[in-house]
Amino acid sequence: ISLGLVGSEMCIETDTTLSVRGTTLPLPLSVTAEPLGDGTLQVTARAEVDRTRWGVSGNMFGMMPTTTTLIADAVFVKA
Repeated sequence: ISLGLVGSEMCIETDTTLSVRGTTLPLPLSVTAEPLGDGTLQVTARAEVDRTRWGVSGNMFGMMPTTTTLIADAVFVKA
């Protein structure tokens, strides 16, 4: 894990795993955490994946590139 700070955003680089169709492989993951003005915290995770490494080969009509970006966003609010 490596940590950094860019402006008000905390940047984290970490090694994780991704499981798809019974195949689990390492996946580097970039995460940013940014406090929002209303007391909430937004966390965004991003990773580039080559879908063929996980056995996903379908590409109907040539519309999906081999390399795909996975993005997840979450906003945490105080209860």
